[in-house]
Amino acid sequence: MTKDFIPRNEGQLNIWLTNFKSKLATHGEALGLSPDQIAALEDVCDTLIAKINEVEAAKTALKNTVEAKNSNKSSGLGLIRNGVSKMKTNDNYTEAIGQDMGIIGESSSPDLNNMSPEISAEAFPGYVRIKFTKKGFSGVHIYTRLKGSQTWVFLSRDTNSPYDDHRPLSSPGTPETREYMAIGLDGDDEIGQQSDIVSVVFGG
Repeated sequence: MTKDFIPRNEGQLNIWLTNFKSKLATHGEALGLSPDQIAALEDVCDTLIAKINEVEAAKTALKNTVEAKNSNKSSGLGLIRNGVSKMKTNDNYTEAIGQDMGIIGESSSPDLNNMSPEISAEAFPGYVRIKFTKKGFSGVHIYTRLKGSQTWVFLSRDTNSPYDDHRPLSSPGTPETREYMAIGLDGDDEIGQQSDIVSVVFGG
């Protein structure tokens, strides 16, 4: 395939058109073009160069306009926030005024159905400490099982981390690997996804 001699990049095309037009007068007639054909090609070059320059000027103007808008937006909204904060501390401010002026923010509630608490477990002499982060839940249900078991056993309902598991070893004197997981609560109801499973070797 023959390589196209006309550049795709418009900046390079502009340079190419300027050079091509200037050389038409020098070589066009010797290469078989009539004066009318040369003039027509020169007009095409002038039109394309002008349009490319118009687009570049418009791009520059738009860029400058956007930058000016962003600068004014940042400083202007900052002044508005300061003004609103001052108004809200005034004794005459009421919730109704705030609603009327549209200066009361909407509270966003987390989607608990798609969330899960985070937990970790660490063994100490005589107990295992389970730390948890509620992530917007009101509390957690903590479950446990021995490694290799398929059945989770409810251990505790808790609202404040950490929770300490003081249960003795299943077989006295034999260390065991315990697994723990938690499910978040909305009030008294379980909601969301179960946490990752964490495990720890407990020696009693």
